[in-house]
Amino acid sequence: DAPVAYGPHKTIYNRFIRWSRMGIFNRIFAELAGQAGEPAYYGRFGFKKETSVAAPYPLSVAYREGWQSVTLQEVLSPLRGAVSVPQPWCHPELWSD
Repeated sequence: DAPVAYGPHKTIYNRFIRWSRMGIFNRIFAELAGQAGEPAYYGRFGFKKETSVAAPYPLSVAYREGWQSVTLQEVLSPLRGAVSVPQPWCHPELWSD
């Protein structure tokens, strides 16, 4: 089901197929998932220590070794740079342990 404003189901289907063929969804979906957590736990799911992409928020010394990432789709060149997150994530005083 979809909202009426999206048009008839056939229109939605055709748009989905067209966008899929054009690669629009590949550009929309993230290429990398980042996570600050226990390496032994997240490593079981393919996460590895991240050194090329900076953490999007300040990490305490205790968590710096836990900044990890996993590639969600095949990428042609290594990812570099920074990740952006909602502003509240950048304020450690709002975090709770």
